[in-house]
Amino acid sequence: MSFEPGLPGEEVGRQGARYLIIVGNGDLIVRSNPKDHRSLMDKSPDEIGLTVIHDLYVGRFDGAPVYAAEVTHRKPPKGYRTLPLRMLFERLTAEEMGMFSRAIQLLAWERSNRYCGRCASRMERHPDEVACVCPECGFTTWPRISPAMIVAVQKEGKLLLAKAVSFRREMYSLLAGYVEPGETLEQCVAREVREEVGIEVDNIRYVTNQSWPFSQSLMVAFRADWKAGELKPDKREILDARWVAVEEIDDMPCPLKGSVARELIDQFVAGER
Repeated sequence: MSFEPGLPGEEVGRQGARYLIIVGNGDLIVRSNPKDHRSLMDKSPDEIGLTVIHDLYVGRFDGAPVYAAEVTHRKPPKGYRTLPLRMLFERLTAEEMGMFSRAIQLLAWERSNRYCGRCASRMERHPDEVACVCPECGFTTWPRISPAMIVAVQKEGKLLLAKAVSFRREMYSLLAGYVEPGETLEQCVAREVREEVGIEVDNIRYVTNQSWPFSQSLMVAFRADWKAGELKPDKREILDARWVAVEEIDDMPCPLKGSVARELIDQFVAGER
């Protein structure tokens, strides 16, 4: 399977097209049959009775044109259901994850840039690149990618796991946060850890990164070592934090496979320090 990115305004036609149907903040419309793992629909939203708010061309997947379509929030028609993108992580390949992330981020970007931020005129798609241009004043805007960090902090053979206020379900994961103006990624790691759980870290080292469709982020992953302090969750963003040994990981509700958080946790279990 292969994905080739395309320009949102590119004219490629709808012959044999496949659709990524999105509702809300990234939930997908998929078939009701839980054994049917296809996430791309071979029917357009109109054909299955959904109302399209906005759609755009994403690229080609295995040679077929792929469109992302944002639809009105309503109960899916018979034979379909709504599924959070996070629930698909375990069964998506890296290429599929990149395609889904691109689609969701481009839809969110165009939704937020319909009008010029300088003169309020209606924006138009740039014909040759991923950008929106104001036909009146010439102001051009490109998709904004928010750099964020996630970090696996270790102390005496244990891993720091935390429960965030924002988690929809019972789950413990790694600390993460957005880079602020003027910061390096490493400075962001140290600040976020200090602010959220009250400890100091050092030996911060880069591991990997992942395009993250939620809030249009690029999640950059690090490892770090505990330096000083006792765990004191701030209670505003972090409800609980604890040092967890390898043998305790299986009993903890952790992120699903496919996320960079779970990749770091699995590396810790495998002995990668």
